[in-house]
Amino acid sequence: MSSVDLFDIKYFAVRDGSGIRTTAFLKIDHLKTGGTLLNQKFTPDFFKDEQSIRKVTQLIRSYFRMDGHHIQFNVVSADTLRDAQKHPEKYQDLIVRVAGYSDYFNDLGPELQEEIIRRTEHRNT
Repeated sequence: MSSVDLFDIKYFAVRDGSGIRTTAFLKIDHLKTGGTLLNQKFTPDFFKDEQSIRKVTQLIRSYFRMDGHHIQFNVVSADTLRDAQKHPEKYQDLIVRVAGYSDYFNDLGPELQEEIIRRTEHRNT
């Protein structure tokens, strides 16, 4: 595993006028790192129109054109996660990104569930 194997866009990003983030870490030579992972978090309402979908498509294509290796997407709202806490039987197939791995939300302990919700609530950061 590389010493640089996980990137979370909120730590390496600045906003541009389009609403998509321009990422400084894309200047890294990903081929020399042994592999990198870009974690992306979106709320479902982000994908409300074709323009937003095109922006994500451009992000993906640009990332791989610049030799990025892996992108992980989470598309979930904090409201959905809170409802999953109250009604786990309705969300048995809900998988979330934790930290370097994914897991079923209902299999996580309450403290970790709360951490995932806190991260999800930082919309458009």
